Amino acid sequence: LLSLLSATVLSIHLSSTGFTEGPETSFHQDQSNNNIDSVRHLSARNPRGRGTPKKTKTKTKMMNDKNSNAKIRKDKRKIKKIYTHNFHHLPEPKPQTEQNTLIITLAMGKQATHSPLLSRLHRSLRVPGNFHGYFAVLTDAAPDVIYSSPLFLHDDEKFVILPIKEDDKVKNRDIHPELGMKYFKTLIWEYVLDHRILGQTVEYVTYLDLDIVVGMELTPYFEELSERRHLQHREQLEKLRQKQQQQQ
Repeated sequence: LLSLLSATVLSIHLSSTGFTEGPETSFHQDQSNNNIDSVRHLSARNPRGRGTPKKTKTKTKMMNDKNSNAKIRKDKRKIKKIYTHNFHHLPEPKPQTEQNTLIITLAMGKQATHSPLLSRLHRSLRVPGNFHGYFAVLTDAAPDVIYSSPLFLHDDEKFVILPIKEDDKVKNRDIHPELGMKYFKTLIWEYVLDHRILGQTVEYVTYLDLDIVVGMELTPYFEELSERRHLQHREQLEKLRQKQQQQQ
């Protein structure tokens, strides 16, 4: 009778917990397995066991990338709108004259600085060239060497000597030795803009080799260059107008 009563109580206890058969130890084992399965399920959602689940992180990254790409497209449309809207406001190039033009040459080494080449170019610009604008020389020679030539026009107030910096000489020797003197031609605009007078007055720079001699007036040459720039400007405006019409 006691055995039958114990079996009945055990069955009622297991039924209340969702199990209808098996010993009490079997219930504890099943409960442990359920906990393990729950832990495995959570681990699949969040392998590291902390922070945001992996799928959520991936989704967040995709949303960030999407927003970033949308912003880039918006910026491009904005730039495109500004560009097409202001195409007719492109400034027309100013006419080139001797007042806004610098003629510059490069003289390096004793063979160049101690020869009459610089003085000959200088005099040909002023006399047959009738050029009264700024003339400059980018050189590694001292000023007294430049002025020592008997052909030099010493009363020229618009002649400028631009000494080459030691740092640029080092860069030419160590970094760009294959360019030689041509390396300093790439620095002409930097030297012009750094000059306290030239940087404020010059808009056009014309480079001439040291061995050139000017044989005629330069004003028609500047007028021809100005006309070419004017025609190029009109062609650019026409292309932009056609492009805007196609987009509309």
